[in-house]
Amino acid sequence: MGSLNPFSGGGGDFGVTPTQKLTANTPAFNLKTFQTQPGRFKTELTRLGSAAQTAQDERFPRILGDTDALRETLTPGFSDLREASTRAIGNARNKAIGNLRQTLTQRRVSGSSFGEQALASVERDFAEAESAAQAQSFLAELDANMQVLAFETAQVNDALNREFAELGIAAGQTAQLAQLNTQSSQFVAQMKAQEASSRGSGIGSLLGTGLGFALGGPLGGALGGSIGGSLGGGASAVGGSQGGFVPSGDRGFFSGLGTSISGAFR
Repeated sequence: MGSLNPFSGGGGDFGVTPTQKLTANTPAFNLKTFQTQPGRFKTELTRLGSAAQTAQDERFPRILGDTDALRETLTPGFSDLREASTRAIGNARNKAIGNLRQTLTQRRVSGSSFGEQALASVERDFAEAESAAQAQSFLAELDANMQVLAFETAQVNDALNREFAELGIAAGQTAQLAQLNTQSSQFVAQMKAQEASSRGSGIGSLLGTGLGFALGGPLGGALGGSIGGSLGGGASAVGGSQGGFVPSGDRGFFSGLGTSISGAFR
């Protein structure tokens, strides 16, 4: 019996060839997904060096390097900010002490208890000012470091998010190719089941019709209908109603079959 497949003639089962490869191309990316073995897929994502990609590749390491250099200038306790404020207070102290000594000398009280107390008082005031400035600079250094860290973290996270986005694109195309292959396999399996069912039904109908044609009359219709129906027929009734109309090429087969069956009823 010839194939009952209405889709035959194409490549693959029922003319269905599973998709082996998907590609996508943009000015920035080349995305290719292909099947390495049944049920296994691989995706290759190639960055094509767009202006944005080139700028990111060149500047991202430099940004991180500049950020590290900036952080070093803001190290709590050793920053340029602290050094500047300490230097300013020291210069003011030296100037104030120099003016006071000159004044004490002019008044001829230099070295006296009064003069020494005045100098000690000025020294104490500037020491307190320096301590306050160092405490403030520590808070400023800490705040500046936190801002630098936040900026650096944002840069790293942006780079990671770009990579995650690229991974999502690749995973999406991989899933799409897998889904297309699954759908193709399901379609082929469904059509094979339908073909097998159609073959079984066709054999039963053909045998029932042959018996009806060979025997003719009511007996042929009844016997053909019984056998044809049990084998998936329904077409045997046609054989009974048509009597002995049998194509010449099949007369020998149906004649012998009819003789055998009629002999059984004698």
